[in-house]
Amino acid sequence: MRKIQSHYLSFIISFLNNILEILNYKQQFFKLDYEFKRNVKKNFVESLKRKTLAEIVCNKISIKYKHKDVNSNSIIYNEIKENKILNNILSENYVKFFKKIYYKSNKHINLEEDGLNKNITLSNNVKMFKDLLKKDGILNSNNEFKQNINECLIKNFMPNSKFLFH
Repeated sequence: MRKIQSHYLSFIISFLNNILEILNYKQQFFKLDYEFKRNVKKNFVESLKRKTLAEIVCNKISIKYKHKDVNSNSIIYNEIKENKILNNILSENYVKFFKKIYYKSNKHINLEEDGLNKNITLSNNVKMFKDLLKKDGILNSNNEFKQNINECLIKNFMPNSKFLFH
């Protein structure tokens, strides 16, 4: 769970930064604090599932940014939230966005339902679910770890799915 959650939260930041770049914004969100990303306690994970991307992004940034305000992402959010497209994306639910974008791992997307009818190719910096599987050699393996990842996905992100990958 920690591996998936941490990777997914990093994906959200890189995805949003890619969209900001496409929309010609100079601002970029900062990586979230690892203490926030690594928390997989049941209550915390359940609270994430009810949050929007905006609520998640506005958390404390990584301590690696020593000269930045810990609330920098909130400040950036307040500067860009008037943009209808960005506001629509940032209003997405954590789990729905997981299923819709991250899990599908398609770098070619259209944000038509968010108000941007334009085909976008996400940068290679935007690491999606398949990238996580490739990185850890899970995609082409047939082991217990792959089975655990699959069970974790079904239980936490797609409770109505029977199976995901084999």
